[in-house]
Amino acid sequence: MGHSVAGQLRKARLDRKLNVNQAAKWASVTWRAWRAWESDAPSKRKPSPAALRLFFLRAGIPIPNDLREYLDPHRRSHVISITSSKGGVGKSPITVNVAACLAFKGMRVAIITDDAVYRSMVSAGEGPEANSLVSAVDIYDLRDVVIHPSEAKNLAKQIARGLENCPEKEVAHLYLREDIETLKRKEQSVHTLDNLKQKYDYLLLDVKYDLKLLKDNCDIIAVIVDSYCMLSVRAAGRFLERLKDEPSRKKLPKIFSLLTRYDIGGQSRELMEFLGDRKDISPEVFEKLRNERYQRYRYRESIFRKIMELPIPPLSVRLTSAHDIVIDNFNEEKSIWEGYCYFHSLLDIAPHSPAAAECMSLTEELIDMRL
Repeated sequence: MGHSVAGQLRKARLDRKLNVNQAAKWASVTWRAWRAWESDAPSKRKPSPAALRLFFLRAGIPIPNDLREYLDPHRRSHVISITSSKGGVGKSPITVNVAACLAFKGMRVAIITDDAVYRSMVSAGEGPEANSLVSAVDIYDLRDVVIHPSEAKNLAKQIARGLENCPEKEVAHLYLREDIETLKRKEQSVHTLDNLKQKYDYLLLDVKYDLKLLKDNCDIIAVIVDSYCMLSVRAAGRFLERLKDEPSRKKLPKIFSLLTRYDIGGQSRELMEFLGDRKDISPEVFEKLRNERYQRYRYRESIFRKIMELPIPPLSVRLTSAHDIVIDNFNEEKSIWEGYCYFHSLLDIAPHSPAAAECMSLTEELIDMRL
């Protein structure tokens, strides 16, 4: 291993104020192996890219440029999508929070999104706060990224057919206005998906309907399942069926379920609605409330059984509703325009909260899958 690589490892460890044993543990190797990696003398012991990547990610140290080619000679992004075909389950906020956690760990990370809230905020001139973790994440509108060389040509043909089949041209242009705007931006774009894959360590696709894009490009797909909503479980099942039927010549991504609102007890509906031993309620009302509490619990159990029947394994990390109180507190006395939005992350507004810790744990699990 070359002098520069050994020197970079030694510098990274000392800058982080780690001893050799600590660095070795974070790389999941013995201290002797780590010591050999830092040695300037010729050695047969070379660190595996996976072990070094694990060290830098766990230590939260940006990977030095001199080591990037060694760790990833092909310089390809790891592409992740946290998605759902059901709206309102937190697809975009979770994606942005994972991106912020990756940025915190020193990764080069970008999001490609088709989120309507993001687009409306950008149109209004909004953006992330300066020096926030989200400001370290590059966010691209899907309309500004060319996915494959023939994309604009195919879209132009689709628009032409739509205009031909509609006798009222004004109605046709109104109906196709989004496609026309997308075509214009694709034709003017300087970004291609392949170029972005070369530029970043992690690329997150915050898209909902483009199954071909996800299946052809993702390394990991996390399908959000709300553990308090049976409709969410059914939507996940339909999403998986459609994804399976989507033709693709690429290797199938790793697919997992990501359970959310996974808190039974604590700050959960059933506990908040249970009044306990208040003295101003009758025994009859008390009994009714207690039965309702257990009934809700059994309902949660029935949903969980359905989740486990999905043909994909769940991620180990499960998100609770801890973010609710963080966001409510952040939004206190703020106008709707100042409150929590697409450009905020839990790690920015409440870095020591359980909610931020959950997002960091989720990020680390996704990282470990790459390694």
